[in-house]
Amino acid sequence: MTSGDYSTRIKFKADNEFAEIRDAFNFMASKIQTSEIERKQIEKYKNQFLLDISHDLKTPVTSIQGYSKALYDEVVDDEGKKKRYYKIIYDKSKRVTKLIDNVHELTKIDNEGYVFNKKNQDICEFLREILADFYKEIEDKSFDLEVEIPEYEIIYDFDKLEMNRAIANIISNGIKYNENNTKMKIQLKEDKNKIYILIGDNGIGIHEELKKQIFEPFTRGDLSRCTTGGTGLGLSISKKIIEKHKGKLVLTSNLKYKTIFKIVLNINKVIY
Repeated sequence: MTSGDYSTRIKFKADNEFAEIRDAFNFMASKIQTSEIERKQIEKYKNQFLLDISHDLKTPVTSIQGYSKALYDEVVDDEGKKKRYYKIIYDKSKRVTKLIDNVHELTKIDNEGYVFNKKNQDICEFLREILADFYKEIEDKSFDLEVEIPEYEIIYDFDKLEMNRAIANIISNGIKYNENNTKMKIQLKEDKNKIYILIGDNGIGIHEELKKQIFEPFTRGDLSRCTTGGTGLGLSISKKIIEKHKGKLVLTSNLKYKTIFKIVLNINKVIY
């Protein structure tokens, strides 16, 4: 144990206080071993997180430096090309801002001192409001949208701003990375003391290799429709927000929909 081998256990037969000492030691060793494994995982996660952030920031910043230097050195005379350069700089700066905002949101949610502003409110009307914000994007891509939301109120204690961010991230991914005419379904249903929100589509789907890590920050890969052109943090933020509401977010599918994000919320509901 003192040499760092936390898999060490005491093994001997005894029926007296020595047996209690043995069991207490082994229990302590098991706890320390588990804590050490978790510590190493957190350290690995932190290092990978910093590496991914630096990589994601370096690419757009390098572009901004290159195009701005060309403009500053006046090596570009064509007004049309100048305008394109300005546009590229603007777009890259927006990406940097979005990445910083998402990293801030992720670290804020992870902070134990951050308290959600939860209130009892109608989650059905809340979901309808989110969908209304996406109607133009849905129409522009000619999505076949099916909506199933109860007409009566279901009161749930939640942070409207944060929950909006969580659900909007999922819907936005479905719209942005699928082809025109994709069929999408948004459903809210209840069962005893649980609320289920399902966001599904029959689009390009998510490759099997990426499903296990899809909620990890900076998930990358051409096979993942949720990362191309994005920061790779949206789904991770969504999952953490849902978990802060004592719920869970899972990825599943069925014969009709290749991709289904299912939100499960535990409630003590009051129906009016």
